[in-house]
Amino acid sequence: MATGHKVPFRPVCLGAAVALTFALAGSANAGAWSNDSGSNSAFSWSGGQNSQDHFGNPTVSDTGFRFNNTVGFRAEGGGGSGDSVSDIAQVLLTATSAPLSFFTVREWGTWSSDISDSSDFVVQASIAVQSFSPPGPAVQVDISGQTLVFDPDGTWYTQGTITAPGGGWFVGVFKVNNTIQVDGVAPAGSFIEKTGMQVTLPEPASIVLLLAGSGALCIRRAGIR
Repeated sequence: MATGHKVPFRPVCLGAAVALTFALAGSANAGAWSNDSGSNSAFSWSGGQNSQDHFGNPTVSDTGFRFNNTVGFRAEGGGGSGDSVSDIAQVLLTATSAPLSFFTVREWGTWSSDISDSSDFVVQASIAVQSFSPPGPAVQVDISGQTLVFDPDGTWYTQGTITAPGGGWFVGVFKVNNTIQVDGVAPAGSFIEKTGMQVTLPEPASIVLLLAGSGALCIRRAGIR
């Protein structure tokens, strides 16, 4: 059962689930967003889609994307039976004026804190960018390894930032890879659900400040598989 304080997540390796590729697997299941392309004062986007459509359709503003209508992003199990649900969201972004120097992602949801312990669950959340302009290797960050908290009120959240090397991205594919899982050893009736995600792009005034302090941020380059 949940205790009266925030419970930090213990890192768990999900193997291939953590690795991000830049061609959606199982394209027959891919679902285009209802607003899969468009533009605003900060960027244009195209090809917005989900691999399994659990993310749902985002609302888009000049500060990023907000997913508030997830579809079946819930794992239920325990009592000897585990369960997991995964999805990938991706979109091609083109900066309108200033380069896109970083993305901050926050995800949140609920869990069965009345009967379960945080150790009964796994949350994996990785974000990556493949830059086409300027050309460069994929940059990938496991945000669930940066911050992941289960609160005793039955909510959880994870958040992290991915930072562009050099002066920023002008054109590139942005991707989020998620898996939520409940272990079979959890009490029967345990569940974890993802209910939302916010992808925040930098405001123009913040770009200079971020680049000045980017050396303090941890980034990892990952090759394309």
